[in-house]
Amino acid sequence: MKTAAILILVILASACVSQQLVKQGDTVEVHYTGQFVSGEVFDTSRDGSPLRFKVGSGQMISGFDAGVLGMRIGETKEVRILPEQAYGALDESKRVMVPVDAFEQNGVTPVVGETYQTALGSGRVVSIGPDGVLLDYNHPLAGETLIFEVTLVDIIS
Repeated sequence: MKTAAILILVILASACVSQQLVKQGDTVEVHYTGQFVSGEVFDTSRDGSPLRFKVGSGQMISGFDAGVLGMRIGETKEVRILPEQAYGALDESKRVMVPVDAFEQNGVTPVVGETYQTALGSGRVVSIGPDGVLLDYNHPLAGETLIFEVTLVDIIS
């Protein structure tokens, strides 16, 4: 009879562990696929190792942190993140027109879509025209609503 009681306790303890919910401060591992509202995938961990991070530590965008709270190991859910909880709204003041000759003086031919380091930081070329080169210093995902399919792989602590 004691053996049966111990077995029941072990089964109940195992069930409690598997029902653990993610909370602030937990270190977790997740697999994810990130896509735009259009359905275009911009990033995934599914073909590699899971992403490990500490929830609420600032390692992730706030919407991703909030999205994993309360998840159980093995659970998959869709997390929709507005720009304010991701990389912010597009800031037009971070789009700067630079003369083409500023590039040419450094032996660089600007290319649309390429990113260049300047005194202002990392700027992506949006367009090239007679007025110069339009550099965008916003994060590439600024202004985007992001949709993540997240699977909780493990809760480390």
